[in-house]
Amino acid sequence: MPDRLLLVDDEEPILFSMGEYFSSQGYAVDRARSCEEAQNLWSRRPDLAIVDLRLSGTRREDGLDVAQYVRDRDPEMPIILMTGFASQHAREEARRIGIGAFLSKPVPLSELGWVVRELLRQRQVVPVS
Repeated sequence: MPDRLLLVDDEEPILFSMGEYFSSQGYAVDRARSCEEAQNLWSRRPDLAIVDLRLSGTRREDGLDVAQYVRDRDPEMPIILMTGFASQHAREEARRIGIGAFLSKPVPLSELGWVVRELLRQRQVVPVS
């Protein structure tokens, strides 16, 4: 069964491009344009979430709400937060929530793909006791 990605971005061209890229790489992809859509897709049990920081077209950092929603339901799930508007507050909140990667847009899809593969690989590594 392929890894399932939850992609959350309010910009349709970005969401489409990421979805097409990751689908072509063999991932199952769910796409959401808002916090509510992301929450509605949660039942599909993603393995990793890629979330844009600003989803409402305002200055609000509502992507952090999505990240917290994910973290509350799966403390180990890798989350990638992307933004073109990185603030110190957002970086601190991302650290507090436990974001796996905080990336500045634009991010080349090949680089984003590498980060996804690495975070999924790290999640699958089981420590030997």
